[in-house]
Amino acid sequence: MENRKFKYDFFISYKHGAYDSKISGYIQKKLENYKIPREIQKRCGKQRITKVFRDKEELSVTVDLSQEIEEQLKNTEYLIVMCSPESKKSRWVNREVQTFINYRGWEYVLPVLIEGEPADAFPDILNEREMLAADMRGGNFKEAKKKCNQEILRLIAPALGCSYDELRQRDKLYTSRRIAVAALSISFAALGFGIYSWNQSVQIKENYWQKMKNQAGLLAEKSTELLEKADREAALLVALEALPDSVTSDEK
Repeated sequence: MENRKFKYDFFISYKHGAYDSKISGYIQKKLENYKIPREIQKRCGKQRITKVFRDKEELSVTVDLSQEIEEQLKNTEYLIVMCSPESKKSRWVNREVQTFINYRGWEYVLPVLIEGEPADAFPDILNEREMLAADMRGGNFKEAKKKCNQEILRLIAPALGCSYDELRQRDKLYTSRRIAVAALSISFAALGFGIYSWNQSVQIKENYWQKMKNQAGLLAEKSTELLEKADREAALLVALEALPDSVTSDEK
């Protein structure tokens, strides 16, 4: 990977149609939200991919690319080309690809097939060579998103200076660790809740028996007062109230 500092990690070139726009927008989010495995962070010096350029405005009808777009292409490390029959017919996509190749070369172009076959979807200049970074074709946008989730590493790997297979293995390991940490956190939470529930149960029982003890003491005092007044029958009834329910029910 070059030592040169670029303003953008990726420039996404696409036809500004409904379907192409949705998929390119989704790819941009996946790129910007991707968390680079720690070992590869140390190697490439990047913690995240945050510099992704995607022009959301349709270019005006002019002969040449705008100066701004050309400047962004010049300062981009990798060009992602969204390839579809519609993008193949777009003169702006073709000019962006040609301009980028003039500045950076073929090896930094990452074609992404989103519709059709390569011959019908690739800009003419890309059909001169056999190249395909990722296949994200799907019958609908939902299926295309699933393919994107599987294929996105093929776009990220070159920018991180590693192979797709290495990044995939690292990513699987990172995902497994996150799942293990989440499972451990849930286990600790469940254990904590169990201990809390047990403590609450013990506290409730202690409060109950303390209440019964206090009530029994009061009834005992009242029974003693009735005995002193020679009201033995009332004293006996009060004393029985002081006994636990299990004792009085057994006597019955």
